[in-house]
Amino acid sequence: MGEEKVNKYIRYILWIAGLIFVLRIPTLYQHIVDIDETAFSEFARIIMNGGLPYVDAIDNKPPLTYYFFYLVYAFSGTGSLYVIHWVTTFWVTATGVGLFFFSSRGERYKNGFVAALVFAFAMHTYEPKYISTNGETLINLFLVFSAFIFISVKTYGLKNILLHILSGILLGLAVMTNYKAGILAVVFIIHSLFIEPMLCRERVIKFREGFIKLCITGFSSLLPVAAFALLFHCKGNFDEALFWGFLYNFGYIESGKGAFSSFKIIGRTGYFIILTLPAWILSVKYFIDRFSGLKSAVKSGESKIDYSRPLFIFIWLGFSVYAATIGGRGYGHYFIQIVPPLSLAAAEGYSFISKNYRLFWVWLALPAIIFTASRIDILKSYELVNYPNYRSEISFRKTGEYIKSVSAPEDKIYTWGWGTPVYYFADRRSASRFLISDFISGRIFGTSNSSTAMRSEMQEKFMPLFMDDLKRNRPLFFVDTSPSGYFGYDRFPINLYPELDSFIRDSYQKDSVIDGIVIYKRKPD
Repeated sequence: MGEEKVNKYIRYILWIAGLIFVLRIPTLYQHIVDIDETAFSEFARIIMNGGLPYVDAIDNKPPLTYYFFYLVYAFSGTGSLYVIHWVTTFWVTATGVGLFFFSSRGERYKNGFVAALVFAFAMHTYEPKYISTNGETLINLFLVFSAFIFISVKTYGLKNILLHILSGILLGLAVMTNYKAGILAVVFIIHSLFIEPMLCRERVIKFREGFIKLCITGFSSLLPVAAFALLFHCKGNFDEALFWGFLYNFGYIESGKGAFSSFKIIGRTGYFIILTLPAWILSVKYFIDRFSGLKSAVKSGESKIDYSRPLFIFIWLGFSVYAATIGGRGYGHYFIQIVPPLSLAAAEGYSFISKNYRLFWVWLALPAIIFTASRIDILKSYELVNYPNYRSEISFRKTGEYIKSVSAPEDKIYTWGWGTPVYYFADRRSASRFLISDFISGRIFGTSNSSTAMRSEMQEKFMPLFMDDLKRNRPLFFVDTSPSGYFGYDRFPINLYPELDSFIRDSYQKDSVIDGIVIYKRKPD
């Protein structure tokens, strides 16, 4: 690689890194961008204290989401979300750089730069908490490099085989971070067994090559899955990991159908499309213009135009949209998975702009700039839009800091409700495996405060386990958030659960009340 080419790469990469850093500055001085981060954090802290995943800490994400937090905490020697956000900033930058190389191909620096810029802007829109550290943000790095290798590297030669093994491992790591990453495997199958043979005169030979590539990548993708399965088997928590980390999610997806309307998912998807509309317009225009001769290419089995790569990108984009909308929830961060293939498609279509290119960039940049400004003080922004739970972080922080001041590091506590920030600010561990009370109260994740949707079977099945945890660990403080009404927990007061209510009345006394949150302290023995 010549010195001039290296200098160009460095210059473009610095621009990409600088833009992403600026857009993520608000995450570097605010503890919590999204409340989910505190659940991941508490899960990781319990692992650090010797707890078993899905046994001593329960949540429904694949293990690598929690181990990301665990590894950052272990290497940094802290339990601070500030450090998590710094590492995530570098992670997102690496993803943007990966897209730059994916789209550059030879001397096409401009294409790569456009892809990276579209990615940078689209990754920082939608809502203030959109840029939290979440599974969708983490999987993009794995998916981009896995797809880049898969589509760019031939299958002959030891070096290429090793690269495809790496591609498979990256795909497996993505799935172990967020299961929706598995849609890329479907894209690999469609592209290798159908698209590429269809575009080639020697279809049998091309099919055989695609099958070999799929086998190498597919078996390699199982390595991270097998590694975690073996780890959990050796630790004795395989069954729990299988249930909470995988099987539980089928019920979770099903519960969304009764709690979320189709109009809501259409509205949320439409909102994302409007914010990134120029990228979609260019993608569609590129698809129409580029594939006008696809039919004849399929018939003849040969073409001077490369249809294979663009088709891969568009199939990837289509399945990513499906993954973002599955289950009917359509949370803002779900759309993050769409951003890489959308950026690649838009970069390919950018060559079709002959005028109005300034409007293209203004439209994409303006939402990112506005939302970055809204993140300067995230709590204030949510107050301005009258988000019903905006004060929860303030109240949870005061509660956590109070408990920290009147307890010892070895003391355990429990927070009834969606109150994992209390553990974070108190720096005290949960006395129950159920970090979030939704698993036992019957509340459905993500529903509005006034929603009547419930999963009553959860209460019947897991309340006995919860009570065993409390009786065994005897938390020094029991924090009841239900009187505050945060996250709709006024519908789930502790007196609704006779055994829990009796336990609190017999073993605890009211210590203080902070913003409607009642803090009970264990009675002296």
